[in-house]
Amino acid sequence: MVRRRAVEGASPLTLAVVYPYSLHNYLLRTWLVSAGVAPDRDVRLTVAAPSRMAELLVSGVIEGFCAGEPWGTAAEAAGAGRVVARAAAILPGAPDKVLGFCRAWAEADAQRFSAVIRAVRRAAAWCAAGENRASLADLLAERLDQPAEVILPGLTHIDFAADPAEPGEASDLLAHMRRWGHAPADLDGDALARAVFRGDLCA
Repeated sequence: MVRRRAVEGASPLTLAVVYPYSLHNYLLRTWLVSAGVAPDRDVRLTVAAPSRMAELLVSGVIEGFCAGEPWGTAAEAAGAGRVVARAAAILPGAPDKVLGFCRAWAEADAQRFSAVIRAVRRAAAWCAAGENRASLADLLAERLDQPAEVILPGLTHIDFAADPAEPGEASDLLAHMRRWGHAPADLDGDALARAVFRGDLCA
């Protein structure tokens, strides 16, 4: 379709991501490149709020998007599109949602920091338990203004592990940022990753 539109002189496909420097942007770019499409030449990339993606598909403002669940399933439920690829198939193990803290506070108030980490891990374990998925969908439905039945399918594709991200994962993400000119080419990604991803504080 991309090449046909170019041959016909039609406008390029418009694809949306949630933020220019989001993981979704790099997921989409990686997927496009794997299909022989140049993201900055062959298509038009734009930014939109995840909750508006299905609406924008229906209205024809965009032809596709990359965003986390439940927005892909919501688009399918609206008859606006279908999910063609999952993050795990494009960049396996890539870090997405991150809970971050100011290093000075984490080191100065170690007791409270540890309590927060324990609470997050307990919550993640509850979310990961299959018997809690329906209740989790109900909780998220209230906050996302989406029916629980739209939210529930996407939960099966989420890794709820609350383990500290490894510096290597951050280095991989920084490599994508450098590739697309979103980070300085001479940035020492390994040193930055070691400074930011402090798994030792979560032991």
